[in-house]
Amino acid sequence: MGKPADVYTGRDMYNAHAKYHIHGIHFDEVADVLKDTLTHAGVAKQDIDIVMRRVESLREMIII
Repeated sequence: MGKPADVYTGRDMYNAHAKYHIHGIHFDEVADVLKDTLTHAGVAKQDIDIVMRRVESLREMIII
């Protein structure tokens, strides 16, 4: 916090997740758990919406 973000230089999303054979339903379940967790932690709805849009933008890079 308070310093510039480090640039990720690891594997791309597809290769990092390929061995897990993640299908859309699995992605949706994890996204739902994340949203519920953020909601129960008191995170503002507008911030949750931002996070969930970012998560959704990764879908095609993660699912098979």
